[in-house]
Amino acid sequence: MDSSQAEVMRVVCEQHTAAVWRCALLLTGDRGRATDVVTETLRPGMATP
Repeated sequence: MDSSQAEVMRVVCEQHTAAVWRCALLLTGDRGRATDVVTETLRPGMATP
């Protein structure tokens, strides 16, 4: 992934983190687990090249 693609992924992750977290919270019923789900789901997109 080149740097421009990495930047696009970073922006997309930033824009959707809150929505993914809310969904994860509804599914898990636990704030800590929801945070873990978001971290594991979005980590590849937030990694620096």
